[in-house]
This record gives sequence, C-alpha cells and structure tokens, in this order.
Amino acid sequence: MAAIGSKVPDLVLDKDQWGDELAKTIPWTACSPGGANFRTHRLVAVSQTRMEFRAGIILALFAGFFVISGIVAPALSLYMMRDLLEQMFYLKFALPMGGLLFAAVGIIVYRKYGKPSFFDKETGLYSVGWGKDKTGAADSDMSVRVSDIHAIQLIAEMVGDERQRFRSSSENSSPFLSYELNLVTHEGKRYTVIDHGSRNRLIEDGEALARFLGVPVWNGILG
Repeated sequence: MAAIGSKVPDLVLDKDQWGDELAKTIPWTACSPGGANFRTHRLVAVSQTRMEFRAGIILALFAGFFVISGIVAPALSLYMMRDLLEQMFYLKFALPMGGLLFAAVGIIVYRKYGKPSFFDKETGLYSVGWGKDKTGAADSDMSVRVSDIHAIQLIAEMVGDERQRFRSSSENSSPFLSYELNLVTHEGKRYTVIDHGSRNRLIEDGEALARFLGVPVWNGILG
C-alpha cells in the first residue's frame, strides 16, 4: 500500500492565512512519505471525552480476504483432492502450510496498517497501538500529550511517480494523491495520524478532531 511519495510544492500556499508564526516554520511536505489510494481509517466519537481512528471497511476486507482464503482454500482442496492425496501424501502438509502463510499475510497487513489511535481527554493522551487499555504510553507504540497539540495539519502528497522511474512501462502503476492528517505540537513537531486517499473524508475527520481538541485546522490541501 505504501510507496515512495513526491514532495508537494508549497510555493502557492498562503501560510499567513492562519495568523500563526508556527504555521510558517513547520514543513509542508509529507511527514510520512507514501500512503494508500483508499480510506484506511474512520473517526469514531466514542464519548464526549474520547475519539478513535479505527480501520476502515476496505482495509478490513482486504486483510480478511487473505485470512479467509488461507483457511477455506486448503480445506476445500484437501476435500476435493482426497483421492489424489493417497498417492501424493505430501500435499496433506503442503496445502495447509500454504494456507497458513496466506492467512498470516492478512493478519500482518491488518496489524501493521489497521493499528488504531486514540484521543482521550481523561488520560490526556493521544496514543497508537494494540495495548490492552489503549490509553497509556506503556501500552502504546507512541503517545503525545493532548495538551501539547497545537494544530491539525492537512496536506496532500503525490504517491507513485518516483517509484516508476525504476520500473519498465509494463510495470508502472498510476500515481495517486494521498492525504495526510498530522498533529502539530507547540514545539513544531509533527506526528502523522492517518494517510489515505479519501480527500473529503480526511478533511471532515480533521475538522471534527480539531473541534474535539479545541485547536485550529491548517488545511494545506489545495484545489
């Protein structure tokens, strides 16, 4: 899903529009190069004090296809080839092992790209990961204090064009725009929350998240 992304020129971006000096000093190129050409996550309001980004249906279906296929296909093959298995005994082991590997791909994809993120006002943390309570830094891959969040940055990135330079014309994939939602701290550090291909949904989620956190949205997505 990820690819090498190109920098999006910011020469026409009016950074004065937000009336904040920090907006002029932070980078307006991709914080996390690459992305997806579909919506990977959706924002869910769990309560008045908690919002979560959860994996979208397309990502879940993509990963689920590998898991289900890895279980069902070998089972059907073993049943349909039961007579042949007496002559080719090794297939009894090869087919299930191949299915397990296929299913493992789906699990790995979902664990890596479907990772949830949480904004919790009660704990005062933004955290990412599959931790047990999904709130504290000890149970997360990373965390940022909600009070440190200064603004929400939205930017666009062209993905795929740099990669095509190293491939033949028959292998080229069409470049696409991926849209990035970043947290900007008071110190000017940036943290990517989501990066996917649904422009309107990302803007809507960015605005909803900004209202929840009480911070401004710096929308650098042009057009």
